[in-house]
Amino acid sequence: MNMVRLAVGAGFMGLGGIAIFMGLAVILASLSSGKVIYSMEREGKSVSTSVDKATDANAYWQTLGWTGGLPALLGLIGIIGGRRILKS
Repeated sequence: MNMVRLAVGAGFMGLGGIAIFMGLAVILASLSSGKVIYSMEREGKSVSTSVDKATDANAYWQTLGWTGGLPALLGLIGIIGGRRILKS
């Protein structure tokens, strides 16, 4: 049981660290360029979307929060949860 607790706690902390790094990378890149660019697959085709701060500031900050802030916050929660699992 202790090995499972160690593996789960370390996994939460590792994935949380990766999520924080990715979120901060998106935030820093977007703040320096003034654009948020992301792509996804829709109906089998790749779709790229760009939101510019100068043309639509509200959509820029909202997209920056969803693509950068939320992963960083969830990564922090994962690290805190993994630490709690390891301490118990």
